[in-house]
Amino acid sequence: MGIFVSEVETFYFCSATVTEEDCTFDFVVRSTPVGISICFVENGYEDEWFPMNVEAYLRVNEGMFPDEEAKEEFRRQLKSETGWMLDKQGESEGCTIQRAMNVAEYEAFQLVKRNIPKKMRKDDSRFLIEDEPREHLFKNRSGHLM
Repeated sequence: MGIFVSEVETFYFCSATVTEEDCTFDFVVRSTPVGISICFVENGYEDEWFPMNVEAYLRVNEGMFPDEEAKEEFRRQLKSETGWMLDKQGESEGCTIQRAMNVAEYEAFQLVKRNIPKKMRKDDSRFLIEDEPREHLFKNRSGHLM
């Protein structure tokens, strides 16, 4: 893990390699002022793909999808088995490339998310995975008010 220090903020960077049967997946993990960024990398770290939940992408980019029919068409064309996609900046300015995240990539991504070094997190709380149910947050609390 490398540490980069500026006058304002400390940034952490690490790489992760996940080997699953006959597949190897490489990721870079960076701490940023707003949180943690995990990117799937290919071609000797030249291509960085940003994993995104499809439904979160549709919510954030609501203006691109004026109605439910447009959203459904996007889902149909993407054909994501996992509900996740990979997004990458294209060669030209403003161009993005998107593709569905396959099951093996998704499982590797989740493994990396669960194993982010504590030093990279902004606080000591567990990094909440978007797909995880949130019930565990209240598991050990008493059921009465004080």
